[in-house]
Amino acid sequence: MLGINYPIHQNVIKRLSKKRSIELYKKLIDKRMEMQNHPQQSKLALSHLGNERGGDEADQVTRLQQETQYTGRIQRDLQMLKKITKALERMEKGTYGICDQTGEVISFTRLSAIPWTTLSLEGAEELEEMIALKKAR
Repeated sequence: MLGINYPIHQNVIKRLSKKRSIELYKKLIDKRMEMQNHPQQSKLALSHLGNERGGDEADQVTRLQQETQYTGRIQRDLQMLKKITKALERMEKGTYGICDQTGEVISFTRLSAIPWTTLSLEGAEELEEMIALKKAR
């Protein structure tokens, strides 16, 4: 471990360097803090929509569309939070930066752009090809 502030496994540091590991860790923490507010904001907006019952059919349809939009946003935000949490767990376990598909090291450039990713560029392409083949059948 790297200390109390940065619980990053030595394997991650060896793969990426101490400086890059800390940089990615901070990005994940910052994104998690940003994302943690999104579901609450959407829930608050939903609760205000719930108080506005009545109106004509157009108003009711508009409210239903807004509710659907907020609900979708909440689900996406919760999925993102889950990905970020798992990335932080992988940092602690030492498996961060290893592609789930190929087992190869994920480039720092890709991790910097998408710090919660579990796929290298090659792994993402392989997975897309596999999905396309399954759909074609």
